[in-house]
Amino acid sequence: MKAYAEQLPIELWLSIFSYIEVHDLFQAFSNLNNYFDKLLSSKHLLLYVQLGSTTKNNNSKFNQSNFNWSNEILDRIICIQSFSEYESNDLFQFLQSYSKKLIQLKSLIIQASIQNILSNCNILEQLHSLHNISLTCIPFQKLLETILIIPTLRICRLKFWRPISIINYHSGTNSNIEILYIKLLDDPNHSIFYLLLSHMPKLKYLEIEKYSSVQLFNQELFILKYLQILKFIWNHRQYKSDYFKYCHTIVPYLKSLYLTIYYIQFNEEFNNNLIDFLWTLLKKMKSIKIIILCNQLMTTVNNSIEIKLDTYCQMLSFELNNRSDAKFYIKWTEEKARQHRIQIISQ
Repeated sequence: MKAYAEQLPIELWLSIFSYIEVHDLFQAFSNLNNYFDKLLSSKHLLLYVQLGSTTKNNNSKFNQSNFNWSNEILDRIICIQSFSEYESNDLFQFLQSYSKKLIQLKSLIIQASIQNILSNCNILEQLHSLHNISLTCIPFQKLLETILIIPTLRICRLKFWRPISIINYHSGTNSNIEILYIKLLDDPNHSIFYLLLSHMPKLKYLEIEKYSSVQLFNQELFILKYLQILKFIWNHRQYKSDYFKYCHTIVPYLKSLYLTIYYIQFNEEFNNNLIDFLWTLLKKMKSIKIIILCNQLMTTVNNSIEIKLDTYCQMLSFELNNRSDAKFYIKWTEEKARQHRIQIISQ
């Protein structure tokens, strides 16, 4: 008589197993019985791998030497991730050993030192089915050009520290990347942005997080004619209307724009800048949806912050609705003490 677990549909087990890291999966179910051995060897079971640094724990089960990486396992791996948030020596050793056998690898998630990345850029070029890459590291020219040259890559998530060498944004090959998430702690002269965006003509979704303003659309350096969704997160105190001067030319078919703005002090100058900033966008892209989140962190002297925010929202609504055919929904909420959020949505 079959055990109760074996009465479940095979498809359900395969779905459950796809969420379990490969070391844990085989440790729990390998050699349990013939039924589960067949499931583990099924070509329909695609595998997810975490690899961490052996320098942190020499007895860790994530050390690749403790696991039998057979061809039957390697050719079913679709995702590899650094187990540690620190540099991952095991991961790069693994890729050096088996990169040519990872024929179904779709996703790669890495956080690493510049030394590891420098010596392993060529490995990325050998991953011929790679669709999604996530990198946390210090950027450099060779790495950026390698990302661009991978023909199968469609989704790219990048978190970059300040580069230690000059980035030449005129160099590079046009990429097939369609979705880009990028967070930069520093980007002197915006060279990283210029290099990536000027070589991503098929980009459809762009999300940027940066501690200073990103001056991408006040000069015509590239055209993103397929870009439909643009998200910005800025931690900056000044917003000028010319930031989006050429936005209509650079992204002619943009449908949605999302801005998250962190502003330290709430004052009249900010009010005027924000209205001019929005109006510039509306004149260029009348049909797009705009969401702007603005954090107000300091109260004003001799005035209730609640009254000031109510007055501001009413004034902003009046100005925007009078200038545009679009309808704006504007409200404020208190996130926590001395911090408020103003939300502006065009309808």
